[in-house]
Amino acid sequence: MTGIDQCVHQKDNRQLTAPYTKEEIQEAVFTMRLTKAPGEDGLPDLFYQKCWHIIGEEVTSFCLQLLNGDMEVIVNQFRGVIEKCIDGAQSAFVPGRLISDNVLLAYEILHMLKHKRSGKKGYMAVKLNMSKAYDRVEWNFIREIMIQMGFDQKWVDALMKCVTTVSYSVVINGHIG
Repeated sequence: MTGIDQCVHQKDNRQLTAPYTKEEIQEAVFTMRLTKAPGEDGLPDLFYQKCWHIIGEEVTSFCLQLLNGDMEVIVNQFRGVIEKCIDGAQSAFVPGRLISDNVLLAYEILHMLKHKRSGKKGYMAVKLNMSKAYDRVEWNFIREIMIQMGFDQKWVDALMKCVTTVSYSVVINGHIG
């Protein structure tokens, strides 16, 4: 694949593939949103934070076995490298940037096109419909781009496992009667 620069280097890959630590598990637990919907165990994130002094060691041990044996703390490891992979013009999903900036930019361009009255050079606007773009992701393409960018194969495999594995659970609250 051409046109894709390597932005992730050996030092970054060492950081990404390093074994997870107790501190990372605790940081992940304490940065979860308190009122987020319960997981498969039916417990909200608030429970884990308030009862950490009781359950912390056991939860940490379980998570370290699971994560270090194979590869959610993954996000925290990725934070140190992601800035190298994001184009300066991207505004969506980037802290400190707003996707609404794109709307304002589009408005300004259309305003300029509408009011351009002089000159021989013509302009044109093209509207692209990006709805349901995530439904059409080619995971093999994403894999190849990540490898081209320099990500370690172990990291790529772990991340691909996260985004391509789908599981659903249904929690029904209520009673029969």
